[in-house]
Amino acid sequence: KVPPPPKVLEGTYRTKGQVHVASRFIEAVADSFRSNTRIRQHVIFAGTRDGGHLAQVSRDHWPPRGMFRTQFHIIADDVADDDSEEALGYGSMAKIEERFRGEENVRIYGREGKAGLLGDDDDADEPENLRDDDAVDPFGSAARNGTRPYPNLEELLPIDDEDNPVVVPYLHVDGRTHASQSEILESARPLLERQAIKAVGVEHSSDLDIPALIAHFTELDYKTFFLGSRQLARLDHLCDEILAEILYHPSVDMTGPYGRDSNPVRNLLMKAGVLDDPVSHMKALPEGTRLSYPPFLVALPRGRRTRDGTHDGREEMTIQHMYDLFGGDGGG
Repeated sequence: KVPPPPKVLEGTYRTKGQVHVASRFIEAVADSFRSNTRIRQHVIFAGTRDGGHLAQVSRDHWPPRGMFRTQFHIIADDVADDDSEEALGYGSMAKIEERFRGEENVRIYGREGKAGLLGDDDDADEPENLRDDDAVDPFGSAARNGTRPYPNLEELLPIDDEDNPVVVPYLHVDGRTHASQSEILESARPLLERQAIKAVGVEHSSDLDIPALIAHFTELDYKTFFLGSRQLARLDHLCDEILAEILYHPSVDMTGPYGRDSNPVRNLLMKAGVLDDPVSHMKALPEGTRLSYPPFLVALPRGRRTRDGTHDGREEMTIQHMYDLFGGDGGG
């Protein structure tokens, strides 16, 4: 009996299971930082193509607490190959604006500038000491010349200070291709180099080069993991041969050299009806929904010690323990 296709949540391209796993990890991140009321927390969703659905789910994990309310920055993925509304930046942007209408701690951006700031009230007082837009342009002058660089994520954040440091507990990297995701990660390089970003989630895009992604995070002194349904599985400490065995295993990559789709005889017998196609039910999924294992990869800063011998990065280490022990279902 062919099982029914996985349920895709309304308003997004992700399945119910994918959203559940991502939300559990984000909850573990939020729980790890919830007790620290002195820092200013900014959560960034870049390359967003789900209308802000995951960002909306994530906001529930950061209730108002302490001196500063957590701010959310959502950058729409408004790049397409045609002259549709999405290509012009209207489709995905409009959905995000409608979803967060009136929300004062949500800022919405496109590739070429802000779409919304502090809900719909442009005259509202800024809650933080933001950067001077006239002095710093996070979107760059090149955007006005048509080259459309990715926004500088560091310039989206307020000015840092010692008493109330600015921290990005979570950066979510969506995007249609590995190239677009690499562009986002490069725009976040200044924040990653000083480890101001405490956790990174990367969607498993259709052409994601996992070894290249691991190398990128290793260069920045981050650890790379598969995001499993209950535990994180570390990848960056594996030798190249073992990593290749894992990545090309049929349970991970069905289209790889050892996968189901690599056997032409088996494919012919399935088309003739002699053999059942074990994943035929997945072909009925909507366009844009990708079932790959794992659906997400995550990166966390490596453990480090300060000059006085104490361990820095307590929150980052707590994230992994919270997810591995409790599956993200923490009390906070």
